[in-house]
Amino acid sequence: DRATLGVLYGTPKTWRVRLPDACLLPAKASWHNNRGQIHLDRGALDDAKAEFEQVKEFAKEGVVDESSAQTHWRQIALRGLGEVARNRGELDTAEKYHQRSLKIKREVGDRHGQATTLNNLGLVARNRGELDDAEAFHQQSLEIEREVGDRHGQAQSLYNLGAVARNRGELEDAEEYVGQAADMFLAIGAMSGAFSALEEIISISEEQQKTESAREWCERAIAAAKQASDDEASDKFQDRLPGFSE
Repeated sequence: DRATLGVLYGTPKTWRVRLPDACLLPAKASWHNNRGQIHLDRGALDDAKAEFEQVKEFAKEGVVDESSAQTHWRQIALRGLGEVARNRGELDTAEKYHQRSLKIKREVGDRHGQATTLNNLGLVARNRGELDDAEAFHQQSLEIEREVGDRHGQAQSLYNLGAVARNRGELEDAEEYVGQAADMFLAIGAMSGAFSALEEIISISEEQQKTESAREWCERAIAAAKQASDDEASDKFQDRLPGFSE
């Protein structure tokens, strides 16, 4: 919960909290990575980069004893740094970080990690407007996720393929991809992804003037939010519902 996260990773008032020296080094690497992700989510990109650079140093200096662990933390750091660069619009730098991370994951046979990084490369390509490349990356990611049985990853790749299709103006394809993503996110209880996908498919339905479809998706979103006891999401979708009344 938020209170626990505040103790572990700090809050805006206590962000400089430090772990005890007795903590194992892999635990410190994980701690810095989690802090980096929190900074990334809130848009504090300089702080996020500093945390991911710290993770990178653990592997670089060999402070994590096992070579497999060093490899793990190196690619984790590269992924984080790539996301920082993408959010800054530094797309060439982002691509380099993600390609280096992908190389490591292929060397160690990390199929799940390969899928994640291919998705990240797809996001970089889409930000550049290189939609064919973006589609190819997301399709590769989806194929791997199906092979390894990663349903959450499949849902994310389907969502990303829908975003590519929407950018092309191919709204029927976008609707199909994002609808599959929404169904899968809901099936596995990944509500954050589900609400994002539901909001997207409602907008896609609106663009196609499919009022009935938009209303049905909105009603599904409200039901899912109520079941998850997410009042904020429920209110947001309730506010949209009157626009689809017959």
